[in-house]
Amino acid sequence: MKKCVVATGVLIEGGRVLMVPHEKLGVYLPPGGHVEPNETPSEAVVREFREETGLLVRPVGPRLGISSGDVEEEPLPVAILLETVRYPDEVHIHYDLVFLVERVGGSQNAGSGST
Repeated sequence: MKKCVVATGVLIEGGRVLMVPHEKLGVYLPPGGHVEPNETPSEAVVREFREETGLLVRPVGPRLGISSGDVEEEPLPVAILLETVRYPDEVHIHYDLVFLVERVGGSQNAGSGST
């Protein structure tokens, strides 16, 4: 069984959460996807959000206050989920780091929607 690290972004505006259709699963989910080689989970969230919605976002959230020299702190995920994803032709285990994000630019693609 394939195991993958993925990252998801949750954008809440006006009391609504932005969701996009997932082609393989046939459901609506928050934007996100696989963390690529040489990419951090927060970079993956920004990239996936732009690819899937046209919006530019940045992860936001609590920090522990750790910073010195070569250590740069990023916002903590709001959840870490271990998901069994049942695609039509295979099953994956996703280790999903879920970040809150805020919009910083871009314009929403016609295909993405809110719920």
